[in-house]
Amino acid sequence: MRKIIKSIVATGLCMSVLSCSKSDDSDSAAVAADEEAGSPVDANSANAVMSYALNIIASSIEKPSAGLKLDSAQSTKFPACSNNGEPWNADTSSRFSPTSDGFAERTFYCQLTSDESPDAIMGSLVQNKNIICELERSIGETLEFSATEKVYSNVKIELSTGCGWSQKTIDELSGQDIKGTVTTSIPSSGGWKRLIVLDVPNVVDMKLYYTVSATQLAFKKVETWSQASKGQDNNSNIAADATGTRGAVFNIDLENGVMKAESIDTYWSRRGRFLVKGALDKDTGKFTAITELQGLSTNFDIQTGLYGEVASVKGSADAGFLYQSAQYSCPNGGTACVNTIADITVNLSSDICLPSGKACTGNTGYTWDKATSLLGFMKIGAAWDTTDDNRDAIEAWLIAADPVDFTSITAINVIPK
Repeated sequence: MRKIIKSIVATGLCMSVLSCSKSDDSDSAAVAADEEAGSPVDANSANAVMSYALNIIASSIEKPSAGLKLDSAQSTKFPACSNNGEPWNADTSSRFSPTSDGFAERTFYCQLTSDESPDAIMGSLVQNKNIICELERSIGETLEFSATEKVYSNVKIELSTGCGWSQKTIDELSGQDIKGTVTTSIPSSGGWKRLIVLDVPNVVDMKLYYTVSATQLAFKKVETWSQASKGQDNNSNIAADATGTRGAVFNIDLENGVMKAESIDTYWSRRGRFLVKGALDKDTGKFTAITELQGLSTNFDIQTGLYGEVASVKGSADAGFLYQSAQYSCPNGGTACVNTIADITVNLSSDICLPSGKACTGNTGYTWDKATSLLGFMKIGAAWDTTDDNRDAIEAWLIAADPVDFTSITAINVIPK
């Protein structure tokens, strides 16, 4: 029960307003109206913006996953995935190992489609959409945005099936009395036109930024956590004063069919980076073709010595999409080997080319060796390691970031560029 409460509250919760106070500012005129004219969705409807964005994200992996064996899995809704949005092996009824064939392609499929758990990128973003739906349903109007902050105070969290929550989740949270404050505004500077802030004391502090126009849709989610105040699963391996930041930044070029994204979780030391190019139908909010895809997903853990997982995809529709994965470990255990690259063992999976029938000729993908750049990308300060310099750098970047922009992820930079 407690884990469910934390996972849902942490990613943005539905609420019903007990009392709502707003500023006296009556100027709710659309800001940057010229820029937003012609946009495919109403820029003042955060729920519509997020729904449109999620369609695009899910469609970005459909064609690159063609040929993936969607065998029965733990999840009945998303074959090939666990209930936590991880790659699932139906033959062994367990999570795929990163050295097993099938890990990489399922990692991307599950991360970008499974909405059952906040552990998956899609699941986390869907729950953010649900909060907006529930809040607007409860107050009976869409959220208002203006240069002056509008504060909705003393709001109580409630869930409904109409905003996407399962009946099981609603039943499990029944009777919980969780209240918070929601603040909306239009940022005065930077690349964002809307900002929603959710503060639930002792649970989560979350900010959702977005901007939309005829040519661009971009959004950013930032959440802050601490073991002491947020109660992260009471894991005895995590320091009592451990903290972390998680979030994602997406930038979608609606005219040219390009999606760039970065997801970050410095609490559990997970990362993802994606570059998608193709044909995008603005009317439906979906990719109709993918011409190029680059993706990187990592998970790093040092609670029992260094352990890292990495999955990647690189390719084109013509030649095929090459999926690879690797496992990094320190056989000697402990933390002494964390910064000693020579002590690290790298085990690789076989390469897989999709769709079936493609050979990925000339595509060597990524070289998974003991490169400092890859370790720097993965090692962003997990809760078990509070000494890593990259953690502060990536958290500062996420908090301050405008819509993410980069041309390639072949060079694995700690900060996307």
